[in-house]
Amino acid sequence: MRTIANNPIVGFFLFLLSSAGSAALGAEVGVLYPALREPYNKIFDTIIEGVEQQIGQTVNRYALTKVYNATELGRRIKKQNKVILALGVRGLKAAEKINPDLPVVVGAVFPSASQSAKINHSGITLVPDPELLFRQLKAIAPRIRTVSVVYNPHINQSLIDRARRAAERLGLTLEAKPADDIRSAALTYKQILDAMNSRDNAIWLLQDATVDSDTILPLLLEEAWKRSLIVFSSSLIHAKRGVLFSMYPNNLEMGRELGRLAKAALRNSSSSDPGISVLKALKVAVNLRTAKHLGINFSKRDEQSFDLIFPTP
Repeated sequence: MRTIANNPIVGFFLFLLSSAGSAALGAEVGVLYPALREPYNKIFDTIIEGVEQQIGQTVNRYALTKVYNATELGRRIKKQNKVILALGVRGLKAAEKINPDLPVVVGAVFPSASQSAKINHSGITLVPDPELLFRQLKAIAPRIRTVSVVYNPHINQSLIDRARRAAERLGLTLEAKPADDIRSAALTYKQILDAMNSRDNAIWLLQDATVDSDTILPLLLEEAWKRSLIVFSSSLIHAKRGVLFSMYPNNLEMGRELGRLAKAALRNSSSSDPGISVLKALKVAVNLRTAKHLGINFSKRDEQSFDLIFPTP
């Protein structure tokens, strides 16, 4: 007896139903994102490409200039969509302003603690998952036992709590020092440097105001170079400036993850529960000049595994 699975007519009919469902899904996802000039617009284009790959159809795009008609935008959003994907600060603010009474997925933001408290949505920040950073650190410098970090508790307390648990799982000790402003951050970094052992310790730099690019970062990197200290970062630009490595967004894969959240929100799935997650879709940038100075030698295979290398060949 021929089964349903082997029946070509039934199979074709199921294919049509599946295609129709995908088309409907694609038509019901709207993306709010900032309208930027080249080459910065490519970041959001790539994220949206990942979303479309995941849901199987194109989305409704709403590129936001600095000035726009919120009333007209809200009318279009409510008419054309069932789920909103808000990218960047401009996208998030637009979603809050028009209040479309639709599920909202948030992406590509650095929410402060006050913003996080107000965001009753699912989403992904631009903050790298500390566990993946620590795993990369152990792969490059397995001798490290202690990681020191300075952080703003008003912004990154939840991140530090997460990082502490990740460090414990990986056999690392996280020494996290709070600092409310640049002055206190500078004093705290000095205390950390004075107590550091270059053999077993590393410094982790965050993306908040505790790492001022004009004052703190140059002095920190200069001292690290003199004493052969390992410094790694959550910010790509820091790898270019001289930290050993950093991890930064894989925009296409982040888009796919956001697409999964959008599908879950549309289907009212339990996986669409409110909560803004750290970023797991990451790439690795390594500063080979710093690595060589530290006595860390990479094989050709190692170098090929990195997504970005500084100094640029």
